[in-house]
Amino acid sequence: MYQVTAITGDRSIVIMRPDGLNAMLTGASIKEEMNTIPSFSFSMLPNNPGYNQMMPLVTQVIVKRIDTGDILFDGRVLVPTNDMAESGVLTRDYTCEGALGYLHDVVLGYQTIIGSPAAIIKQLIDQFNSQVEPFKQIKLGVMPESPNIRTLKTSAEKDLYDTLHDFVATTLGYDMRARSDTDGRFLDVKSQLGDVSPTVIKLGVNLKSMSIEEDPTSMITRLVPLGAVKEGANDATTGTDEVQPRVNLTDAGKPLFIDIPDLISIYGVQSGVQVFDDAKTPTDVEMAAKSWISGQRPVLRKFSISALDLSLIGKAPEDFKVYNFYRVVNPATQTDEVMRVIGETLDLIKPQNAELTIGNKFKSAIDFATENLNAGQSIGSLRTNLKQQNVRIVAANETAKAAQETVSKVQATVVELQESLEKADLSGINHSLTEMNSQLSSLFSNIGEIDVQLSKVQAAQKTPSGATLETLEKRIELLEKTTGPDQDKGKGD
Repeated sequence: MYQVTAITGDRSIVIMRPDGLNAMLTGASIKEEMNTIPSFSFSMLPNNPGYNQMMPLVTQVIVKRIDTGDILFDGRVLVPTNDMAESGVLTRDYTCEGALGYLHDVVLGYQTIIGSPAAIIKQLIDQFNSQVEPFKQIKLGVMPESPNIRTLKTSAEKDLYDTLHDFVATTLGYDMRARSDTDGRFLDVKSQLGDVSPTVIKLGVNLKSMSIEEDPTSMITRLVPLGAVKEGANDATTGTDEVQPRVNLTDAGKPLFIDIPDLISIYGVQSGVQVFDDAKTPTDVEMAAKSWISGQRPVLRKFSISALDLSLIGKAPEDFKVYNFYRVVNPATQTDEVMRVIGETLDLIKPQNAELTIGNKFKSAIDFATENLNAGQSIGSLRTNLKQQNVRIVAANETAKAAQETVSKVQATVVELQESLEKADLSGINHSLTEMNSQLSSLFSNIGEIDVQLSKVQAAQKTPSGATLETLEKRIELLEKTTGPDQDKGKGD
């Protein structure tokens, strides 16, 4: 299903192929998360053709799904590790980073770049391509359409990857990824990457397990809103290390903070600061603060899912992809909504088992509290549903395991039969069987004749008194009974 190729200069070596012949990795997994550099880890034995051919930072590694042609990983080898087990078996492990990691290789220095987001990104990538080897270069793919003019200042303290990531993910709040296909390697930047997938993740179909993490630690129940830096606070008389006063509510004779009573009654006082640079007056600060409070979404809800990739056997429209949106249906946790895959771990050795991090959905504090209260009321029915679903999952797993073992045995038998048939002289075997059949027929005929003759001989054997062998045998048997141990003892007395 997957092919892994290692490329060093002009030399290309397949270190894992779908048939697994002479080039099988003992372990291989890809880990990808949104807006980060993907990683690929694999292990090999000394008989692998690539065992002594990997060069850190130089060898490229490409992972391709054969049936779809998709390139699942494109990057380079970073760290090799040699291991020897107690049995003496040698293995070599490698960790690779995705192509986005190539951007770490360039530092731009001090520059000021002004333009639209797409124009700024293009200038950064043009400078990157002019400084690196051809195999590291990247083209522009999907770019943001915003015409708003931005200013980006680069420095010698950050490499190109950190500079680009801060600009795209932190400043703009956009998604970014490196994407490889038959036409080359591309950098995609968009307000939201990914599509809504037709594949549904559903309990009883392809959902194996699911855990839900809800993190309310960023919740603010007492807000301290701050506005713009006060005029004159950043003049030449103020050092850069001094605190710069900002417009706040005390400037209008009010308390510094705004309480949120509904949340304080549940979670207590949790103070937090929010800065609104566009708020020039205390009134602006107060309006901005109230708007923020009404839209506060401090609770991060994250799902960890173990799911079966049924696209491998043609039972699902497509495989799982980071950035895509999937409908998740799990009656046991009262879940039925479309959520986004923000992370995935793919095992190339057991590709049907995909570990997904899905959701990243922010909820309001009030919704979070309400859901927890409702959950307490329905805990009994939830446990019942979970127990029923667990029974179904266990039964399905056992059935699937038994079916898989049966298929494996049948496949092995078919292979043996094929090998035997290829080597067999079928015409010679047929001729031999015909001769054996003829000989057996003759043998059965002879046995029948012998039986007749024996009967005649037995009948003809008589003593002078006219007794046959058969009557003599009966008489001897009777004598043996009458001369038992008791009679012998009487003769001795």
